Amino acid sequence: MSRSIRLLMLIVLIHCLPGFAHAARSDIEIAVVDILGSWGDDYVSRIQYLGYSVTAIPRDSGLGVLENYDLVVLPSQHANATNYAMSDSFAVDYLAYVEGGGGLWISQPNPHGHIGHEKTITWVPYQLRLQSGYDLIDCPPMIVDADHCITVDLPDAQFSFPADTATEFGPEWHVVVEGPGTGRPAVFTGEHGSGRILVELGNPSGMSYCPIPHEVYARYVECTVPSLTATQSMSWGAVKAMYR
Repeated sequence: MSRSIRLLMLIVLIHCLPGFAHAARSDIEIAVVDILGSWGDDYVSRIQYLGYSVTAIPRDSGLGVLENYDLVVLPSQHANATNYAMSDSFAVDYLAYVEGGGGLWISQPNPHGHIGHEKTITWVPYQLRLQSGYDLIDCPPMIVDADHCITVDLPDAQFSFPADTATEFGPEWHVVVEGPGTGRPAVFTGEHGSGRILVELGNPSGMSYCPIPHEVYARYVECTVPSLTATQSMSWGAVKAMYR
């Protein structure tokens, strides 16, 4: 194949490359743990908007319930003084669920009401202690891994900012987005067994600081469910490499 023909094929391919697209598969089952009613409703409605099947499940749902879903969402404020004991008592179930291949999305635990408004999160496999304070200089946040499934081709300002502060943070976590002023982790991921964990320390409400749009919701779902693969635009370097 001549160099001119390879170049022509490259140009045509570049123009035909798809952008990121979320494809809501009907066989994906998502559960939102019913923590604070209205907060949980916000997650349910926004994930349904993306085209997924969503079910609100009770706070006392154990492994036998969790394993029926591809993704389980623990919504904002699930670690406050009122709800912490419930989540803590099912920590073993959540860890077993992820280890067995489930996806767990942990959204702003918010340990408000504890001593020092601080608490260790026990339903994740790696060290994570949070304090409910935040600094507005971190809004909007900053992407630190632009090639990650969650962030590729999206702007910094669309993502969750650190509305909880990580006071203890294990090296197993992979930081994707952080606060530009404090350097605190805002969105980070981890793997445990065959499953995935997403922790994002913001708040999805449109009335909150740094609310997240539907497109980011789609990424959070697609990149946390192990059986889903986000569709990404190929990089210029990757395309060129195909025709060297």
